[in-house]
Amino acid sequence: MSETEVNKTDVDLNSLRALVYKYASYLLDYPYEKRVKTLKEQVSDFIELLSLLREKGYEIEFNSSKLFKITEEIEKLGLEEFQAEYVSLFEVGYPKPKCPPFEREYLNSQEKDDLKFLAELVNYYSRYGVVTQKEAPDYLIVELEFMYYLIAKEMETKEQCYKKAQLEFLERMLKWIENFYRCVKRKSRVKGYANILKVFLKFMKKDHEFLLKEVS
Repeated sequence: MSETEVNKTDVDLNSLRALVYKYASYLLDYPYEKRVKTLKEQVSDFIELLSLLREKGYEIEFNSSKLFKITEEIEKLGLEEFQAEYVSLFEVGYPKPKCPPFEREYLNSQEKDDLKFLAELVNYYSRYGVVTQKEAPDYLIVELEFMYYLIAKEMETKEQCYKKAQLEFLERMLKWIENFYRCVKRKSRVKGYANILKVFLKFMKKDHEFLLKEVS
């Protein structure tokens, strides 16, 4: 795999799990020209990770051609128009984008104190040695990277606290990611991001089952 750190002949489950979160963050991030140049390779790697996970017992159904839809749409629309679609979907709009990729946007009314919510999330990250800088702490890409980090720290330290944190944080993410996916599916003019999110959600639910068994 182009950017992975795993040996294809002898890959452990935690390495695969970590890399799925990492690749999801690549595929759902802003489509900069440099990133788009390697997008087909990234999608191929993502598909291979999912296939390897199936061999490890994660029963995740997916259609490879639908995952490659995002690359087809970029070629059809052209990079600038595709980037404009990304911006209108996730970044800019009045009074807000169509589908803002921030956890706070999908909270119920009882949890809607944004400043308190964000401060608590920053404190949560700091408990595990993570400091957020430029991006909002509840930004989808930041949360995906944090899951990658927790798995990597568990692999490095062998400490169970990181496994428990993975379960806790994944349960947090599952409370809003599905609604975010539904928004993207309903409002996006392109289908590629919804296709990726659909499969990633299937992975998250299987990962949750795995973590429940590991932590109990």
